[in-house]
Amino acid sequence: MVAIAGLGGVIVLLLAVPDKALAWTGAAVAAAAAALGQRSWDFVGAAVRGHQEEHELETAEPFATDVRVRNVDYITFSESDRIEEVPASGHTVQLVVTGALATPVLLTDLRVEVIARSERSGALNRHAGEVPRRRFEVLLDALPPSVRALGDSDFPYEVKLHESEAFDLKVTTESGDVWWVIWLSWRSGKRSGSVKVDLGGQAFRTAGRYAQRPGR
Repeated sequence: MVAIAGLGGVIVLLLAVPDKALAWTGAAVAAAAAALGQRSWDFVGAAVRGHQEEHELETAEPFATDVRVRNVDYITFSESDRIEEVPASGHTVQLVVTGALATPVLLTDLRVEVIARSERSGALNRHAGEVPRRRFEVLLDALPPSVRALGDSDFPYEVKLHESEAFDLKVTTESGDVWWVIWLSWRSGKRSGSVKVDLGGQAFRTAGRYAQRPGR
């Protein structure tokens, strides 16, 4: 009777406190299994694994992202002893999204958020460009900032496990130095959300191409 109660206690604990139970139910499972034998151990172990898999499915990231800045000219800002090169307006941000769930993830929308803006002027330095692939345009000066398709294809897109979609975002602003990030919305089964995309924890930066110092 004591062993049966112990086994029931483990199962109730798993259902009632899922986030905390997974961290410390091992000892309770072992104690119940010692009293009930190997068959009960197999049963409880299967229940724990099933609960862990369900928990991971409900909390796992829906996709992985990879970001690159391409087709870049630069604005050089020189202030005191500090020199900065910031991608000039018209560059491309390439975003690759790869599905990470067993169920397909529907990418429902993409938007940008301006983090900061300052009025600055500098010198334009041209670099060799690249020919972009599928293209979208990011309008940082729009209120609110907007993203529009430059072609016939537009959201939503579907990414399955280990499959990818690539987006080339042509980023424009008329003036200043703009810090911004991407928000990618998604839906999969009953789950939905938005994932922030940046450059390894840092905001993207874009400077106005035509706001240069006089005589440059």
